[in-house]
Amino acid sequence: MTTATPAPPTDALLTALGYEASSLDALQARTGLPTPQLQAALLTLELAGQVARLPGGLFQRIGLA
Repeated sequence: MTTATPAPPTDALLTALGYEASSLDALQARTGLPTPQLQAALLTLELAGQVARLPGGLFQRIGLA
């Protein structure tokens, strides 16, 4: 029997991120997600064009509100 890997919680992450630049540590504190799951969700959002990776290890939501 195979088990499906749950999709990263991107909607909850976008809500926690808001439109201000945030560090990985701050996002982890806001979401409670484990680091690997948080990084996977951020990468998914980055590839979808919804989040930008900024200098200094920061992430920022982009696009329409």
